[in-house]
Parts: sequence; structure tokens; C-alpha cells
Amino acid sequence: MQNKSRTKYIAILVISYMLIALVWWSVLLFSKNNEAFNSQTLRFNEGNLTSEAYAQIEEKHARQKYMIIGEGLVFGIMLIIGIRLIVKSYSRELAVAQKENNFLLSITHELKSPIAAIQLILDTFKKRELPKETFDTLNTNALEETDRLNTLVGNLLYANKLSYGTSFHFEQRDLVQLLKNILLHFEKIHPQFDIQTDLRQSVYGKVDDDAFKIMISNILENAIKYSGESKEIMCRLSLENDKAVISIEDRGIGISDQEKKTIFEKFYRIGNEDTRETKGTGLGLYLCKEIVTAHKGDIVVKNNNPKGSIFRITIPAYDK
Repeated sequence: MQNKSRTKYIAILVISYMLIALVWWSVLLFSKNNEAFNSQTLRFNEGNLTSEAYAQIEEKHARQKYMIIGEGLVFGIMLIIGIRLIVKSYSRELAVAQKENNFLLSITHELKSPIAAIQLILDTFKKRELPKETFDTLNTNALEETDRLNTLVGNLLYANKLSYGTSFHFEQRDLVQLLKNILLHFEKIHPQFDIQTDLRQSVYGKVDDDAFKIMISNILENAIKYSGESKEIMCRLSLENDKAVISIEDRGIGISDQEKKTIFEKFYRIGNEDTRETKGTGLGLYLCKEIVTAHKGDIVVKNNNPKGSIFRITIPAYDK
């Protein structure tokens, strides 16, 4: 942080020097030009120059004056543009550095938290005889934490593969069956949630199985994470103009219009890592966007009614 502050102050000093130098040289050139013109004017007044020669000198003086003004303006505009680009680049670098710092903070917590919870539950099973109801509750919690850890590791590995240009393996699949398998898994891991479906229409698409599972799982995890008091989640699949449309709807706390523009950015999360209560690393929705794009589709988020969010995924559909 100290190095960044030092770099910032050096940049300010350099920019200030350039601005002062621009003004100084402009004033100096004006002064020299006026001195030369005044000298010739004195010669003309003394009768040492003809009217024609003085007119040429006067015209040359005017051209030099406008040239100094023009070059000064061009240089000044270029300097301002350069400063804006530098400031924009610097701000972007700071934002990326902050996101990466937040990511490191969150990943440390996200890895340690489920491991600690699972270890505590296993220690409890080992040391105590528990009533069946308590055992089932702790067992469900352990499954949730294990699934959370598995999702986290999967996201990290897949994000790393994307950064190195992973290749997708597209095969024609029954999207209804793929969705049912993913939703069945979530119902087992999160029995407290009421996951409803509208998957009556047969729809087929060319998808990468692993990528598709990561995409849907991350959106479901997001719906669960921000569900608030509501435990209802709806998954719909429909066919619209040769497009497979998957909608995952929740009735949670919703997403502000400003945040809708940034939630698909890599490492983006709301708030400060030291005070944030929700879990996550800022990779989930970024992966969803990258995967949908690889499938030549689109993903948008909009408000649900009366509250919550709807994630709408559109990818090409194909005949069986």
C-alpha cells in the first residue's frame, strides 16, 4: 500500500511538472514572438522598413501566434487525454487489486469454515451418543458443508481451466433430465428448501455436462445464499423460438439495479470481506456467464414479483 501511495504522488508530481512546463513554454514563446515583432515595429517606425516588408512581418507574427496557440492546445488536449487514461488505468488496477485481495480473504475463510464445521460434527459423533433427530440434523449440516466445500474447489479448478482456455465438449442432451438430476442432488443436501419445478416440455440442447452442472449449481447456490426468510425456489424450462430458456426464481432479498451490472464480474462481491455475512468467493456467477457465453447463449437477472430474483439462461435448442 505504501508503494502504491508513493507511485501515486510521483505521478502527481510528473503531471504537475508537465502542466507547468506547458504553460511556461507557451508564455515564453509568446514573449519571444512579441519581442521580435516589437523590434521590427520599432524599425518600421524609424523608417528602416517598407510598408510591404512590415506587412509581411506582421502576417508572419500573426501566423506564429496562432501556431503557438494551436500547438499549445493540441499538446494540452493530448496531455489531458493521457492523464485521464492513466487515472482510469490506475483506478482499474486498484479495483482489480482490491477484488483479488477480497478473494484471498474470502477463500481463506471459505476453505477453513466448512472443514472446521465438518471436523466438529465428526468429533461429536465420535464422542457422544446422540438422539436420532440430533444425529440427522448434524448429518445434514455435514453434508451441506461438504457440498459447499466441493462446490468451492470445483469453482476454483474450473476458473483456473477457463483462464488457460479450456475446451468444452458439447453433446446433445435432454435438458429436462440434466436439470432433474441437479435439483435432486440439491433437495438431498438442502431439505429445508422447497424446490419446485416446471419441466413439462421436452427440450434438447448441445451442452458440456460438467460446465452445465457448474452453471446451474452456482445459480441455485446463489438463490439459497440470498433466500432470506423464504425457502421457495422455482426452476422452469421452456422452448422459445428455437431457444432453451431456463429460469431459476427465488423469493429472497433481491439484487439492486446497480449490482445487476456487476454481479457477473470476476471476484465481484458486495460489501467488505471483513464484515460480510454471506458466503462465497465471487467466482460463481462469473463462471455462469463464461459458461453461458461458451454455449452461445445469454444470461440475465431481473426482479421477481413481489420480491427476489430471476436468473434467465437462454441457449440454442436442438431437435432430438
